[in-house]
Amino acid sequence: MSSNSVTPEVVRQFSSLPLHDAILQELRLDWKHRTCTASILAFMDRTKDAVARQILWHDVSEAFIPHQNPWGPSVFINSASVDLDGIFTIEMQSGDQIQIQAKGFDFK
Repeated sequence: MSSNSVTPEVVRQFSSLPLHDAILQELRLDWKHRTCTASILAFMDRTKDAVARQILWHDVSEAFIPHQNPWGPSVFINSASVDLDGIFTIEMQSGDQIQIQAKGFDFK
């Protein structure tokens, strides 16, 4: 993946999202607009049911979306991180690591 740097603040914001145990429902790549959208059910409040949310990456330059299930099938997110080169990694509880290289993201 090529360089697409992000700020330390973007790293902090993305890493603090409540994504552990969130359910990944769909990933969609919009080629024309260079966006990638993850539709998820996230536990915004651990005492309540999961709610529908979206992660929208913008200025996407690359996407790697394996679905090999090395740890067995799962729709649950294990962890999420981003490095300063703008590589956003979603590790699934299946062991797959989804990587989206982008200049930023929105969580809504």
